[in-house]
Amino acid sequence: MDCQRWPAPDELCDLTVAQIDAIISSLRRRREALTANGRKPNTENGAAARRLYAERRRRNSWLDATLFSEPAWDMLLDLYASAEEGRALSISDVGIAACVPPTTSLRWLGQMEKLGLVRRSSDMHDRRRVWVELTEQGRAAITGYLTGERGPRA
Repeated sequence: MDCQRWPAPDELCDLTVAQIDAIISSLRRRREALTANGRKPNTENGAAARRLYAERRRRNSWLDATLFSEPAWDMLLDLYASAEEGRALSISDVGIAACVPPTTSLRWLGQMEKLGLVRRSSDMHDRRRVWVELTEQGRAAITGYLTGERGPRA
């Protein structure tokens, strides 16, 4: 059972006590990380980001997805919602969420990193994995958008 994702309902009954303890510990660590520096998760904004992301995926079931290719926006929405849910995302998770090939994902992540919207960090337990998270600037931009604030570029 991968502790980086929430188990599906049909998987819950098959979890061992150790796996449940690992999930609880992981959630506590993520909650502590979110509340560090006085920051608390805002589930309303996280839910709004998740709805926007779901709407984008639903639209693709009716219309050709190439008409609406915005991988950076999909990545930002998923990073924001996942942070609000206390979930960490790897580079591959972010690429999958944007429905783009790894090379496209890396290119967009590089661009967003240059703009100061995201940061990457190595996984201390698995050197093959790299985590991606929004910076304070990236988080503030998405929060402002979701709450209807007028942006600095308006």
